[in-house]
Amino acid sequence: MNVAAYFETLASELDSLKDRVRQLISDHHWLSDGEWKETVLRSVLRRHLPASIKIGRGFVIKPDSPSKQIDVLIYDSSMPTLFLDGDIVMVTPDAVRGIIEIKTKIYNVSDFTAKAQTLADNADFILSAYPSQFRDLPQKIFVGIFSYETDLKQHDHQELLSALQTLAQHNPHKVINHAAFGQSQFIRFWETDPSSELPSTGYNQWHSYYLKNKAAGYFVNNVVDSVASNSVSLNPTVWFPIEGKENKLVAQAAL
Repeated sequence: MNVAAYFETLASELDSLKDRVRQLISDHHWLSDGEWKETVLRSVLRRHLPASIKIGRGFVIKPDSPSKQIDVLIYDSSMPTLFLDGDIVMVTPDAVRGIIEIKTKIYNVSDFTAKAQTLADNADFILSAYPSQFRDLPQKIFVGIFSYETDLKQHDHQELLSALQTLAQHNPHKVINHAAFGQSQFIRFWETDPSSELPSTGYNQWHSYYLKNKAAGYFVNNVVDSVASNSVSLNPTVWFPIEGKENKLVAQAAL
């Protein structure tokens, strides 16, 4: 199986689908265009996630308040839902398995920081609700931002990681653990050192990569890994390119 080639075709598919609504309505209704881009990624994710995991958009509800709206809300279907109608869903924090913010384009680091703030706040809102449930690792849900296009370059990566540090404020609950920008730029937060063969905890660093035409594939399959890690770890070369990505490392920063 050529996983690298599959990742490249996935990038091409997302790129071709993302502008379908815009081509029909031009610039007359940007809200519909943005909602379509959310639909595209949700559809791709549904192809790969186990039946026990559902995807919608909506809110996480606590007794005193709701979260801010979540573009892609990944939740455990064995848990009860407070509200479900089409793609709109409302659940309690313990049902959440991941949250994703989707953007059409991120122009620069300042733009990223502004757009990622809601995601960091929502992650903290969810993870702080049940601290004992998530005590083993800094993050146990997928927290990601996906941008179809970007003006960011590799020389921006260190500043980008500094922005992630600022957003987190040394709080593991506010860590954005995955990000994809355009077709080739990807960030992952590692609890353990990916270059070490020995499992360890306490590493807690972001790594940024330049992965030509593979960022979307890494993003999507890391969602799968986050909810079905046992299966993925048993079949790593089916889910990720055999050559890995640490040789494509651009920058890194500690929590």
